[in-house]
Amino acid sequence: MLCLAHGTYLLAYNQLYLALPEEVVRATGSQTALGWLFALSSLLVVCAQLPVTRAVGERLDHRAALCGGLAVVAAGFLTVAVTAPLGLRGAVGLVPAAVYVLALTFGQMLAVPASRALVTELVPAGRLGFGMGVLSSFGGAVVLAGSSATGALFGTGLGPAAVWSVLAGVPLLGAVAGRAVRVRRAAG
Repeated sequence: MLCLAHGTYLLAYNQLYLALPEEVVRATGSQTALGWLFALSSLLVVCAQLPVTRAVGERLDHRAALCGGLAVVAAGFLTVAVTAPLGLRGAVGLVPAAVYVLALTFGQMLAVPASRALVTELVPAGRLGFGMGVLSSFGGAVVLAGSSATGALFGTGLGPAAVWSVLAGVPLLGAVAGRAVRVRRAAG
């Protein structure tokens, strides 16, 4: 279940390169603003990753952080889905995309450290490299299959609200899978 949860995060993150450019072009007519949105994500990670990880680590267990992060990512997708029918254009039309980028990045700050920490709780110390490899390999397979499905989804002619709603289901599925992760605690 952990591999599925982490894989859905990776597929959601990959939408920075598939769905976000589509949304930016829809809102502005060009991809000019895309670099600024990527810079926003990078700046947020550089400035906030350590404080967020520290604060979350003091308040939530790893499973809750993983599920919470995936829920935040889903909220970012839903922001675009809900606002798309409004037909916002120009700078105002970029606001939902910026909210999506912020939510995706913040969700990443919660979910990724948590999923990696869960591997250390689920796999014996001598098998940690194998466990991390399985997590990454499964995630790569999810991204490969999911990216093809995303491309097909954009090719169906569905409107942006429908497409972004479907995409929001991906991290929500991951949150459900994350809730099913059961860590065995050592007696002590």
